[in-house]
Amino acid sequence: MVALNTNIINFDKKYTGAIVGILNAFFAGSPSVFSALYYNVFTHGDKTDTKNQDFAGFMLLFAIEFAVVDLLCIVFMRIYKDDTPAFVQFENDEGGVNAEKSDVDHKEDVEKFNNGSSSVNGETIPRTSDGPEHPYSEIPLSLKQIFLNVDFQLLIWSISFASAIGLVYANNVTLISKSVGLNAHDDTLTIIIPIANAIISSGIGIFSDYFKARIPRFWVLFSSYVFFTASQVLVLLFATSYGMLIMSLIFVACGISILWTISPTLIKEWFYVGNLGRNWGIGMLLAALIGAGMQEAFGALYDHVSSGSADDLHCEGMKCIRGGTALVIAGGGTSIVLAIVLLVKQKIMSVRSIS
Repeated sequence: MVALNTNIINFDKKYTGAIVGILNAFFAGSPSVFSALYYNVFTHGDKTDTKNQDFAGFMLLFAIEFAVVDLLCIVFMRIYKDDTPAFVQFENDEGGVNAEKSDVDHKEDVEKFNNGSSSVNGETIPRTSDGPEHPYSEIPLSLKQIFLNVDFQLLIWSISFASAIGLVYANNVTLISKSVGLNAHDDTLTIIIPIANAIISSGIGIFSDYFKARIPRFWVLFSSYVFFTASQVLVLLFATSYGMLIMSLIFVACGISILWTISPTLIKEWFYVGNLGRNWGIGMLLAALIGAGMQEAFGALYDHVSSGSADDLHCEGMKCIRGGTALVIAGGGTSIVLAIVLLVKQKIMSVRSIS
């Protein structure tokens, strides 16, 4: 979160997609490195037998690495100041120079936006093609105002439901493979998402920056919802096929890379950059809560059709994962519906402003 916010602030807005995409590529690609380490360094003999896996040693490696990385961030991470209007406003707001705007004030700023102008540092200026793309992009909203903002709610809930799909599927891919008799391929299946994610993330950020004028970022984000939902449909229908299972993992990787690259970029462009940490943090928290709920439900549905004792449940066949996968598909459908509602709302507002 700190690395994301710092780099978004430090670089020109025309590179936001590329910067976030490159950061996400490293973030997304690291699991493939650690997955390979786990299966080749911390596992001996039969890789499917948990008795041969040194999980405690693996966790110790993480504990040491977290401390090292955090120290590196403390030593080297900086915000580099400049004199652009957006940074001056951000610095003033962070320093408490500008008082938080009331509901009436920010409604007036929205009206200015709809009438073809915007407000920077309290001054009304004509809006140009390089100017803000959303009426709230230069308005510092309070926590109450952001929670009551319909655009933010529709956007953040759609992101959260879609993000939860990637979380639940990544958590259960080995459980799914075991249920359909493909667990011998776990060492391959577990690295597909991070590797594909890293490759796609770096490219999608540059793509969204280059084609921003022709393909709005929200449509790029919407495609991730479709990828997520389609991946689970493939699992529901064809999970017993190794090829189709790989295809579903690639679809999920596409969804994850697009969502985690475009979402913070869009939140930064639609809402004030000085509140990016708070706004994106709300989305991450909501996604985690929804993902935890989906994971619990997935596990409960799996246990319901499993046999054996409470300490040794096992299940074979599509019946084991059908209920949980259907639930995850419903989450993907919810994200698509919320996105469509947001698109319709913005279209209506756009028509009204023109008229």
